[in-house]
Amino acid sequence: MGVIHKLSLLGVNLDWVRELRQAGIDLNWLLGFAVPLAVVAIVWIIARTYRKVHLGEQELLLKRQMVEHGMSAEEIEQVLGASGDSEHFTQIINSPGAEIPAGSKT
Repeated sequence: MGVIHKLSLLGVNLDWVRELRQAGIDLNWLLGFAVPLAVVAIVWIIARTYRKVHLGEQELLLKRQMVEHGMSAEEIEQVLGASGDSEHFTQIINSPGAEIPAGSKT
C-alpha cells in the first residue's frame, strides 16, 4: 500500500496529488529526490550558519584575551589579518598554545 493510498484512507484531501498527476509530474521523483535534496540543503545551511556563529564567538574570545594581555589594536589586527582571513584565525585557534579565557562559553 502506497503512502498516497494510506493518506486517502485517513481522509486527507489529496486533490493536489491528482492535479500533479494530471500535469504529468511524477510523485515518485518528487518524494524520492526533490524532498531529500531540500532536506540536505536545509541541513547544509544550518551547519554553515552554526559554523559562522561559532567562529565569530571564538574570534571575539581571542580578541578579548589579546586585549586583556595588553595588545594594541594594530597588533590584534595584524594577528587576525587585516582582511579578516578566517583561515588565519582558525590556525591560531587550533594552535597548541591557544587559550580561551576562564568562564567563557565554548
